[in-house]
Amino acid sequence: MRRKCLFNRPTNSPRMFSGGWPLLCSLTLSAVLCAGARSDDLHAGGSLLHSTGWVKFHVVFGRLKVVPGQPRIHQQVQRADPSGMRDESLAVDVQHGATEASYLLDSPQERVSLECHATGQLLFRCEQKQGPRRIVELSQPATGPLRLVVETDSRRVFETDNLWSLALVEPEMCDNYLAPALQRALPALRVTEMRGQVVSELFRLSRESRPCRQRVEELVGELGAKRYSTRQHAEADLKSLGPGVLPFIQQIPERHLDAEQRQRIERIRRHYHVNAPDCCERVAAWLASRPTTWLALMRDEEPMRRKLAYAALCASCGEQRTLEFHPSGDHDLRRRQLDKLHSQLATN
Repeated sequence: MRRKCLFNRPTNSPRMFSGGWPLLCSLTLSAVLCAGARSDDLHAGGSLLHSTGWVKFHVVFGRLKVVPGQPRIHQQVQRADPSGMRDESLAVDVQHGATEASYLLDSPQERVSLECHATGQLLFRCEQKQGPRRIVELSQPATGPLRLVVETDSRRVFETDNLWSLALVEPEMCDNYLAPALQRALPALRVTEMRGQVVSELFRLSRESRPCRQRVEELVGELGAKRYSTRQHAEADLKSLGPGVLPFIQQIPERHLDAEQRQRIERIRRHYHVNAPDCCERVAAWLASRPTTWLALMRDEEPMRRKLAYAALCASCGEQRTLEFHPSGDHDLRRRQLDKLHSQLATN
């Protein structure tokens, strides 16, 4: 049963959660309402998301994940800038393993909101209120693709299964819109910086052999072998392949695995800290298995890097595929070839 609201909600005030307790509370609630966070911490600088420590947001396998600071939280707070030009509100409810959070920053220049529901759905919105029209909205369902909408003088919509692929495929959109907007509420998510590190790591990986899907599937099959030694060796071999095995084992339906295979795969996941925040090495190892990653890097300005990306694309698609691309060709030729490759790979 949901606990009673700490504060009465005026009938005309907005609801934050489906459970019914309010997003906005009286200005007299600018003091911190949870143990361990002091009022002077809140006013020392930084957003309420950072100063309270009630929740943190990480990116795990390219999706935003909310991590509560305590097992049980039911708190809300609002603070106003002394000049009266900036208001912030934060409300958090954590219980029974489910987290709901709502953050709002409102000023004459911008309005930033972030809502996280117990179902796993997340919605972020940043609207520029002065100057040219600029709205950035990122929605992440509990499962399924993320959706990014950017509105300026036109409206552009992007869909992707993870933030990092989006940052690689649409670097200008990421640098000019998504990353600056996320910085307003979640400064720890350095999307542009992370993308640069991932690209460097991908080019390093392009010179090395990487685990292939067929080999990973063979070893996963051996995790269920009758002989104990075979199962042990298969688990050790999977771990020795590095974090690049994670995207393959993540895609294997659990219904295809027996109890021991599931147990051993879970050990491999824990071995590589599968729920830890993304780092450039893991993201690069994960994205290296995707042809779209190398297609994006084949647009690089340096011919040598385009050549490396092209070789990696051919390797990821298999030697039986004929992929025509000239890394040293002129810009128009490369653009036509890349367009053809996009269509060719999309239909296969």
